[in-house]
Parts: sequence; structure tokens; C-alpha cells
Amino acid sequence: MDSPEDPLKRLVKAARKAPLQEVDKPPQAEISSLREKVRMAFLTLTWRRISLLAALIAGIAFAIFYFMVREDQATQPPASPTVPDFPKAP
Repeated sequence: MDSPEDPLKRLVKAARKAPLQEVDKPPQAEISSLREKVRMAFLTLTWRRISLLAALIAGIAFAIFYFMVREDQATQPPASPTVPDFPKAP
């Protein structure tokens, strides 16, 4: 184990001789750009919610109107064909 040909010792020697690699810092985003992205995402979600709510209200209003008109037509008696009155012969 103490031989210089030990794979672990060779690995340690190679690591000591190798140059250190500098770790790149992650790109830093500016606070203003982050704030702008959050604001745009918030506005997008808000408009989607408002649009969905408006579509639901319109659908409910249409359904109410449709059923009201349909009930009015159902309560009226069906139109029967009228027979014209002919003058009676003298």
C-alpha cells in the first residue's frame, strides 16, 4: 500500500500538480429586470383570470337568457292554423 504505484497516491499527486480551475460565478441578474419579469408575469396571470371570469359570466348570462326564452315559448299554446270564415250562402 505504501508503494508509489498505488493508484490512490498517483491520483493525489496528479491532483496537486493540476492547475486549479476558477469557478465562474453565476450570471447575476439585476434587481430591476427581476422585478420587471415578476410584474409582467403577475399582469399576465391577472388578465387571464379576468378573461376567464368574464367568459364564465357571459356563459351564465347566455344560459339564463336561453332558458328564459325557451320557457316563454313552452308556456304559449301551439299556434293552430286558423280557418278563414267564409260568408254563408243566402
